[in-house]
Amino acid sequence: FFFFKQKTAYEICACLVGSEMCIRDRYQRRVRDDDDDDDGPVVVEESPKKRKTNKKKKTVTKPTSTAETTVYFCQVWCDAQCAWTTVDVVNNTFDDLSLSSNRNVPYVLVAMHGRLLDTTVVHVHDWAAAHKLRLQTHDDVDWWAATLDAVSATAADADPRHVVADDLAQRTALASVPLPTRLSDFKNHPIYALSRHLLKYEAVHPSTTAGEFRGDPVYYRKNVHLLHTVDKWLQEGRAPRAGEQPIKRVKSIRRGASGLSSVSVANARLADAEASARRDEADGSSTVGCFGRWQTELYRPPTIENGRVPRNAYGNVYLFKPAMCPRGCVHVREPGARVAANKLGIDAAPAQVDWDTHGGRSFPALVGVIVAAEHADVVRDAARAAQSAKRERAAAKRRARAVKLWRQLTSAVMQRARLSDAYDSIAPREQQI
Repeated sequence: FFFFKQKTAYEICACLVGSEMCIRDRYQRRVRDDDDDDDGPVVVEESPKKRKTNKKKKTVTKPTSTAETTVYFCQVWCDAQCAWTTVDVVNNTFDDLSLSSNRNVPYVLVAMHGRLLDTTVVHVHDWAAAHKLRLQTHDDVDWWAATLDAVSATAADADPRHVVADDLAQRTALASVPLPTRLSDFKNHPIYALSRHLLKYEAVHPSTTAGEFRGDPVYYRKNVHLLHTVDKWLQEGRAPRAGEQPIKRVKSIRRGASGLSSVSVANARLADAEASARRDEADGSSTVGCFGRWQTELYRPPTIENGRVPRNAYGNVYLFKPAMCPRGCVHVREPGARVAANKLGIDAAPAQVDWDTHGGRSFPALVGVIVAAEHADVVRDAARAAQSAKRERAAAKRRARAVKLWRQLTSAVMQRARLSDAYDSIAPREQQI
């Protein structure tokens, strides 16, 4: 086989070039010497051919109005069937609500006696596709359910028959959703999940299976929970229960015990987790244990002993939540409270309320101090008096500076006046000379 360039192949013989390889773009005049014909050069004109491009035309979709994308319908309670009957008052149809024509409706709401009920799973054709259009969150907090509960908090009590019928309709619709047939459809599916698609800080509990897909167990999405380390749970005011083992170990960002040594030793519930972290640090392990919410409980702060505030290894007190304040202590937030407590000889510990990030590193955000309850008023009054004295000193300093600047200005004006009186009369005589 011989391979030629497009133009070279055309010059040798036209039959070597297919219809899609013709020379295009413009009229070309080519002079070819014919050995068999002595009449002279032959001029061949090639017909123009429009260049083919792979660019696709951009289609601009006009935005549809709200009236075109919103479907209004009514539901009437049927006592004979103990169920809701859908009525389309515009098209005069019954039980013929088809939302599949509207592509992937994310929300279908029913308003009744001041209550809002989400019935999307009952009315949409493809629940998985509709769920992907909803606002997603990466934690266990169901913001949509909390919003509906807040809106419906002041509504009147619903009929128990209506509540039972709504719950039954939603459970039936969810149970009728089939397993996906493709592996990619399991990712972010609202009902089903595969273990291979779980994120780093996710785990399944309980491990109830809904079936199998290519030999892998299929779990329910509602059983997929977000995991946190001990430090992260501590920031939410929770801590692992005594004797709980990490449900999952992940690669730690930093080596050693992921800050577990900073937890107060007086807290006996974290002793096991702290000891495990210390063993990992001694062994050079680079993993950290993660716990689920079902393994934690509300943080129980330690109790003040002998008038001394319990501290962590860094000399601070974790106060990410108000309930984390040690029992028998009070959080004094006034500026200068630590200095006032030190001057009065009262034991006080800085309160860490959050973490600040600067330059890629985390630093504790300290606000106020933790003192014993019987000393809180004394420290608060001393801090306020110190701040008042500080403001008075600052005001006196500003006044002194203002007086100094006015004195300099007055002196400069008087000096200029003296110089003007002394030398203004000499200037005319010098001009005459």
